[in-house]
Amino acid sequence: MKKAAITSIVVIIAVIVLLVFPYPVEEKIEEQIPEESTQKEQTKNDVLPESSIDEATPSCSGDARCISGTVTRVLDGDTVEVDGQSIRFALSSAPEMDTDKGVLAKAFVENLCPTGSQALVDEDDKQTQGSYGRIVGIVYCNGINLNEAILESDHGWISTDFCSKSEFANNDWAKKYGC
Repeated sequence: MKKAAITSIVVIIAVIVLLVFPYPVEEKIEEQIPEESTQKEQTKNDVLPESSIDEATPSCSGDARCISGTVTRVLDGDTVEVDGQSIRFALSSAPEMDTDKGVLAKAFVENLCPTGSQALVDEDDKQTQGSYGRIVGIVYCNGINLNEAILESDHGWISTDFCSKSEFANNDWAKKYGC
């Protein structure tokens, strides 16, 4: 009983620390969106060659769904709901919610992308069958690639088993973490 109480207190303190000292969203937006990329909106289907497109610019690639909507819930450290549809982060995994680290990962994502935020979901062309009823893709929220952010924060890890099954495996952030 004492161990469970101590664990609960540690989790509560960690969540409070995350809320009091939030992730620096403004710095991440500046890092991810170069000044020149805001001058003209480009998509992967425009005339620019594939290699000249900045992967960090929030836009969709490929032929699968591109969903723009409102975050209705953060389920855990690697799943959010956008307009009620469950979205699983492609290539990124986080601990389960029955662990302290899972609770911290969820709090991290909630801090970056609170309910009510606008999000862009780029469904993975190679995983359009989804995962347990969830769409698999990259989630951009407040200008941040959440798939990459969960890895960068050490609240998650790359799902290397899916590198050969994801259109995003060759993105810089995926390669950086092991794809």
